[in-house]
Amino acid sequence: MTVMNALVQAAPYIHLLMKEDINLGIVDKSSNAFLCYMPSKEIDFQIKAGDPINPDDHNVQTALRGQVSHTYVSEDVYGVPFGAAAFPVYDDQGQIVGAIAVGYPMDKEQKLDQYMERIERIVTDLQEKIHTVASHSEELAAASDEVAAQSKNALENSEKTQDITNFIRSVSRQTNLLGLNASIEAARAGQYGAGFNVVAQEVRKLSNETSNATESIEQALSIISTNIGSLMENTSHIHQASKQQADLVQDFSYIMDSLSTVSEEMKQFMKQVMRS
Repeated sequence: MTVMNALVQAAPYIHLLMKEDINLGIVDKSSNAFLCYMPSKEIDFQIKAGDPINPDDHNVQTALRGQVSHTYVSEDVYGVPFGAAAFPVYDDQGQIVGAIAVGYPMDKEQKLDQYMERIERIVTDLQEKIHTVASHSEELAAASDEVAAQSKNALENSEKTQDITNFIRSVSRQTNLLGLNASIEAARAGQYGAGFNVVAQEVRKLSNETSNATESIEQALSIISTNIGSLMENTSHIHQASKQQADLVQDFSYIMDSLSTVSEEMKQFMKQVMRS
């Protein structure tokens, strides 16, 4: 009995020993054909004894060249993807006479790949959103700096306007004093100063109105200055919050990058586990 015949007879027991969870094939090198084939519970390639070896089956071809094979067979070869292994068989003279090939379903690994791909997509999507938030935070911080600078300029301009109103108030006082002196001189002149007295009264009236208007302007400027001060304070808070948000986003981005790396490492590890 040749070693190949012995393997063909032992094949059903080997298949049962593996609980029929694998595809088992015995191939002969000289005829380049299957001597026997036993399907698994999940996959059946419809191979019969005597069928030629598929030239694209690199798993079997590798074993027939004298090398042990552990590989992944794509669905292009037999119609479904599966993990495979093959071992060369030698005769008494050490010549390769055939090979034992086994295949096992990859549905669990495929499902795992799908899960890992979903995780990868989620991580990628989160990373994109985080980068968007980070970009907006930087824009907000820059905008708050610009608002703070403009508010500072507005406050300085408001202080300059205060100097102008102080000057107007001073002129108003002097005008009022001038009108008062003119009224006194008009009174001394008697009936000859009556017309001049009317002018003096109008000057004093204009001076009072100017004083009142100046006071209103000062009150408005005071309110504006107060509001600008509050705006600068709020802008400072916004800037600080934006900076903190940017720092948090950066930390979260680092965490997501780490998660992406771990996800990829887990994917590769599970592939190794499933194929071992």
